[in-house]
Formats: sequence, structure tokens, C-alpha cells
Amino acid sequence: MCEQYLKKTLSPSEIETLLYFYDQLHFSAALIEYLGEYCVCKGSRSIHYIETVALAWAEADIHTVAQAKERTTTYTRGCFAVMKAFGINDRNPVEPELKYIEKWLHTYDFTLELILEACKRTMERLHKPSFEYADRILKKWTEQKVHNLEDIKALDETHKKQGQRTKTTPAARATGFSNFEQRDYDFDELEQLLLKSQ
Repeated sequence: MCEQYLKKTLSPSEIETLLYFYDQLHFSAALIEYLGEYCVCKGSRSIHYIETVALAWAEADIHTVAQAKERTTTYTRGCFAVMKAFGINDRNPVEPELKYIEKWLHTYDFTLELILEACKRTMERLHKPSFEYADRILKKWTEQKVHNLEDIKALDETHKKQGQRTKTTPAARATGFSNFEQRDYDFDELEQLLLKSQ
């Protein structure tokens, strides 16, 4: 079946790879068959890609076709939703983009709702799609133990309050240097010092 999907006769090393899935990863023949079908449907006939997917499934404790289908459905739905959120409608995601989406869904274990929020913030900030920027947002949310949109709202409120405490001077705002904190000067004391120095 794998030879049919890959449209070629498998080499001895490729057969060894399939046997590795069966003997070491404990995949059933049906799961290996689905693995081949899934990878070909995604546009890859590379045995290295198939092995990468197999190892990811093993790490996620996937050992049945039903589990694999559930994961791949979530993943496919996530891919289309992320591309749409980034305004990319004329192509499928490329390999580096797929790796980011895989990480967000399965390593960071975020819901699609949170991932799309990060995409939305990326577009608002940069006005263009950036998987790297969205990844920085999601990595930070992972560190801050974000689990839902309510957690993000709480972080936004905290950030807003901190911003109100460190207001910038009018001159700094006018020139765009808004990262400088306003200093509290005692103008009476400064005036006295100035008068003494004259």
C-alpha cells in the first residue's frame, strides 16, 4: 500500500523505516497505511517527512487510526484558519509555516481561538503576516501560563495599568520616543540650584 501511495518501489532503507514504525513505535499496519496516505495527501512523498510525522504521532501517544484522524483534522482546520487570519488565501502553508502551526497546536497546546488571537495581534501590529512574530506572542503567553482569552484580557489590563504609571513627556510623545519613563523633578529645588549657580 505504501508503494502505491508513494508511486515507487521502496528501497531497503525505506522498508527498514516502515519496519521501525511497526517494531519500535508499535504502529499497526492500518496506522502505517494511513500515515502514508495522509503524507501524500499533504503533498509529500518523502520518506523523511513521513518519518517526521510518525515520530510526532508517537510522541503524542497516537496508536490508532481514529486518534491520528482526530489529530490531523484539528491540524488541517488549524492550518486553514491561520492562513485565513493572516490574509493568505492564494496558497497552502509551506514547510516552515506548518512547523510553527504544529508547535502552536501540539507543543504549546493552545486552542485555535488563542492562536487566531495572536495572528490578529500580529496583523494589527505589523500590518502583514509574520509567523515569527506570532510565535513570539504565543511563546510569551506560554511562559505567562495563558489558557484562555480571559487570561489575555487580564494581562492586557495589567499592561495598561503599568503603562498609565509610566507616562511619557509631551516632547517624547511628539517625537515618538515613548519608551522613556517620565522622571519626577522637584522644579522648586531645580530653580533654587539654578539661582545659586548664577
